[in-house]
Amino acid sequence: ASPVLTRRLALAASAEEVLEIVHEHSEELNSIHASAALVTLARSAARSGSGNVAATLRRSPAFAALLERVQSLLPESNAQCCANALWSLGKLQHRPGPAFREALCAATVRSAAELWPQNVANCLWACSRLRWTPATSGAAAALVPALADAMQANAGKFTRVELANSLKALVQMRHAPDSELLRTVVDTSAGQVAQYGPQEITNSLWSYAQLKFHPGGAHLESLAKVAGPHAQDFSLQDQVAILRSFSVFKHRPPPDVFAALASGVRAGAATASPHDLSDFLWACATLGHSPGEACLREVARHVRQPPA
Repeated sequence: ASPVLTRRLALAASAEEVLEIVHEHSEELNSIHASAALVTLARSAARSGSGNVAATLRRSPAFAALLERVQSLLPESNAQCCANALWSLGKLQHRPGPAFREALCAATVRSAAELWPQNVANCLWACSRLRWTPATSGAAAALVPALADAMQANAGKFTRVELANSLKALVQMRHAPDSELLRTVVDTSAGQVAQYGPQEITNSLWSYAQLKFHPGGAHLESLAKVAGPHAQDFSLQDQVAILRSFSVFKHRPPPDVFAALASGVRAGAATASPHDLSDFLWACATLGHSPGEACLREVARHVRQPPA
């Protein structure tokens, strides 16, 4: 019956169906069932796109009962179940009470060495979204360092997306990775950069700049070259973040890459924030790259007249 129940929870078509199954089988739920229920609820909320499912769950006694069951099972939960629970809470943007947080963090720390690379990346993303940082008290303070250690141990198995997103999550949580982990990230990603998409490019450069960690001129040049073909795929904020990151390291991207990014900023200047436009001008000045008189006039005009 156990595999059948897991399958029913995984295939449930709605949050209501999940909670009905949970209520019907509350005494039978093991840690695998409970984490499967949370994952399906999180996916249901993501599919709705409106946030209504997540908001409804927070007011639901049935959801509260599920969380109680999850908490009671955490001492026996394996790494996958812990990762599923943490990812689901992040997806739902639901911050449980201190007792649940402490129990989940302690269980995840205990099994951190057994987490797959995708689990590590998902846990770091969730911690960032839930704002469970090293500054958080209790077991939560140990979770992010434990995940960083797991990332260090398995960095070579991370996909390019997992690597870039994990590094960004660490920075967002104000956790400064040690130089050994950062060098491992650079060395691992060196063979992946050619396949980087816009988000990996932005996340990597932004993270290095925030950490004031110079990944090396060759790595920056590789990121600059791969950014060129994607120049118009970035949001304006990302175009500015990329140029600002290069300016932090005084690394001049190739003229064609700079021109393509500057062109995107000029095209979006009318709806850009004064802060982004000011950062763009600062980056241009720092890099000694002129975006051209027409671009400068357009940007300067909107710095003075911010969007309504």
